[in-house]
Amino acid sequence: NEQLEVVGRIHNIDKQKWLENEANLDDLTRLYNRRYMNEKMQQILDEEDGGALIMMDIDSFKAINDNFGHEEGDKVLAMLANLLVDHFRKEDLICRVGGDEFLVFMRYICNESIIHTRCERLLKAFCKKTRKYRPTAKPSLSIGVAMVHPNCSTVEQLYRRADEMLYQVKRSGKNGIKIQP
Repeated sequence: NEQLEVVGRIHNIDKQKWLENEANLDDLTRLYNRRYMNEKMQQILDEEDGGALIMMDIDSFKAINDNFGHEEGDKVLAMLANLLVDHFRKEDLICRVGGDEFLVFMRYICNESIIHTRCERLLKAFCKKTRKYRPTAKPSLSIGVAMVHPNCSTVEQLYRRADEMLYQVKRSGKNGIKIQP
């Protein structure tokens, strides 16, 4: 008579750990939230040199919500979140700040042309995926980038510089990339 022996382990997920993890994520996109992003960026900046903060928002996002509904707007946000995960590396931090604003912190990167190429590919992919909303809405991305350097090496400085670059893109017609060296 053969006996069957099962060897295994039952994992009891620590509820506190699960809650902490959930508190770090945006509900809609499952990307990191701004609070967690700030904490992780500060840790990285304290330990490493190099990097770049990429700030972006969706141009004409309000027109998508107004003309196609908020459910459709949520789909566009989720689609952009997926594109970000696909276009950036696992070691990069990706965050939804809120609304239609997103951040990516690229670690170890000091080469502007690499960042520009990555952002350009993202712009093209996003425009291709959002063609169905035209001509009623013309969704595109405005992207501002701040490079880590001795005069721009804190979370606050990076946010301020990336935001300045983002609004330069907005003022010059949207749908573009501006990198602050």
